[in-house]
Amino acid sequence: FGILLTNTDGTLAQKIIDGMREDFSKVVHEMHSGSPLSAATAGASGFQQNKQPGEIRKLTATFSAGTAVFNPKDGDASTLNARANKALQEAKDQGHNRLIVSSE
Repeated sequence: FGILLTNTDGTLAQKIIDGMREDFSKVVHEMHSGSPLSAATAGASGFQQNKQPGEIRKLTATFSAGTAVFNPKDGDASTLNARANKALQEAKDQGHNRLIVSSE
């Protein structure tokens, strides 16, 4: 998904997105044994099986993001989107929970 921040330069966009990442990482999610997520994570690295039926396990999550600031050279939104997607892929390649700002 994408977020458009109007009247925002790259520095402010970075602060906003970093704040979103930090706030999101503090949200505690509950996972009940027998839930689809519980079944999907069974045996996955970093996840422990719920031992008892009805057991509730708490977990947190993080996300990586890529951002790009519109440049008149972009010509249209598809170029801006491509630069943001490239930055997102770089963030994913570099590891968890990070923001990459397009340098183009």
